[in-house]
Amino acid sequence: MFAPVEGEVPEAGLERPGLPLEPVRLAWALRRRSRLIALAVVLAIPVGLVAAFFLAPREFVAQSVLVWEPVARSSTPARDLQTLTSSVKLPGNVAQVRERLKLSSSLEDVGARIRVGVVSNESNVLTISGTGTSSEEAARFTQAVTDVFLDARVRIARTRMEEQLKGLKEEVEQMHKQLTSARERYDGFRAQHHVVDFTLDRKTAIEQLALLRSEVHKSRVEADSNSKKANLLRSAVQKAPAQLVLTENQVQADRQKLAELSAQLTARRASLSQEHPEVRGLQASVEALERTPADAYTVTGRQVGANPEFLVLQEQFTRASIDGEAAQQKWQSYAKLEESLNERVLQLTALEGEANLLLADVHLAEERLGKLKAEQAELEAGVRQPSSELRVLNSPVPPPFPANSSRRKVALAFPLFAGLLAVLFVVGQELRGLRLRTPSEIAFWAKAPVLASSSWPQAPEELRNLTLELASRGEQAQGMTLLLPLDPARGASAAELVEALRARMPSLRLWDEADRVQALRRAARESARVVVLVEAGAHAALEFTGLRRLLGREDGIGLVVLGLGPELALLRDRVGDDSDFWGPPLSHAEALSPVRGVVKESYPIDSEQRLGGRR
Repeated sequence: MFAPVEGEVPEAGLERPGLPLEPVRLAWALRRRSRLIALAVVLAIPVGLVAAFFLAPREFVAQSVLVWEPVARSSTPARDLQTLTSSVKLPGNVAQVRERLKLSSSLEDVGARIRVGVVSNESNVLTISGTGTSSEEAARFTQAVTDVFLDARVRIARTRMEEQLKGLKEEVEQMHKQLTSARERYDGFRAQHHVVDFTLDRKTAIEQLALLRSEVHKSRVEADSNSKKANLLRSAVQKAPAQLVLTENQVQADRQKLAELSAQLTARRASLSQEHPEVRGLQASVEALERTPADAYTVTGRQVGANPEFLVLQEQFTRASIDGEAAQQKWQSYAKLEESLNERVLQLTALEGEANLLLADVHLAEERLGKLKAEQAELEAGVRQPSSELRVLNSPVPPPFPANSSRRKVALAFPLFAGLLAVLFVVGQELRGLRLRTPSEIAFWAKAPVLASSSWPQAPEELRNLTLELASRGEQAQGMTLLLPLDPARGASAAELVEALRARMPSLRLWDEADRVQALRRAARESARVVVLVEAGAHAALEFTGLRRLLGREDGIGLVVLGLGPELALLRDRVGDDSDFWGPPLSHAEALSPVRGVVKESYPIDSEQRLGGRR
């Protein structure tokens, strides 16, 4: 019945066995008071519904959608759009909204009800949202914010264009004066040089110069060509020989000699042996002639005469020299004409450059004046009917449902909060006074092992199981065992337990004088071990932290927990390692000795100082 829970890790070797607080204990406490928790949750449900209906605020949001259509293109459209959205909640606009709707709220509160956003970074669509406690109020508030913002944009645009128009009129008057002055300078320059149109005169001179340069180029190319041709012919004439060999006779003497020696060799081989000196000599001569080149000829006669190619080249060279001199003279004549005409073109070009500067001033003044007049007309039209550059796509309509309502949260929060308070109340009742109820908690705070746990004396039938549990380990323990009830009121239960263990543990002694602290400490030190009886739920954690100091020793202390409830009896009945507490078991001879368990007293025993009240 008191076996450890299955799967639990043994706590041997830990400095503090057990747990500071047993979770199962809290679970049983919550289970016992589950009706109270359920009742708190059930009672909180109607309270939460009533509070949600009457007290929870609701927020309706109406929205208007506008598109920004700027007239002028900007290099930073994203920043301009951000500036536009930020100007919606300017203090002046918020004040006009408050005045138009006759609101009594502060500017900060009115501004908090306005929300401005951009649909996306790639579009110029922006939204203006307004909140209210009802759908009609939200739509009316959003419409007022939109109208005030559009009116402000129109007013700003008109003021800006009026200022621009004033400065533009002054600029137009000044440009008129500049245009008149530029025209006077240009007309005076043409009269000074007696030229009506500098561009036309220069164009005519350039065309003539172009034709002349073409002729100069042709004549120069022709002169260069004749000069190069004459040089080539001169070089050919110098290299060509005046006479050359007309005919030449050649023969191959080595081949004739080879044929003769071959015939002789064939005749000698017919009449002489191969090793004959004459045959071998002819053979060597034949082989030597065979190694000579086949194209080796010997000149036998030549006929020399005049070279016809030389005569032709000499005639062509004379003709090319005459043509080159004529082309050179033609090129020089054209070059002189080109130089004089080029000077005229340069003069006209210089004059035309000055004239063009003067004429450019006239054209720039005229163009600038035209643009200024067009801008003036556009600004005058804009002042009469300024544009806000904004177009309303969707006007605000009363929303059918609230965008943000805390009714559901409030309705759910009340039961949860009531259940949480009930749980905290039950846990507080269970932990009141920090009293320990489980063996695991007692072992942790006492820093000592729990030798056994039982529901005795509430369940008298459990005394036998408790006796067997303690005797199974304590009957072979050496030395005296001192048993001490932590609560003096439990002395009778302690005496009953000692009597039940007397037969199997004769060395067990009971201490029932709790008021004699010094005598208790001396008896505890003289004993081999001390067993402390603890009633579950009767002692606080601080009482166990001072148990070692009360007994005057740091080791050899074991606990026996009594009075466990039926639900806690299912927990571990032994906590911690008690092998050091009982010590090594007796040998077989000591177990059969008639004086087993006799302890030598180290202090006198009289009528006032007794162990367990008995001698």
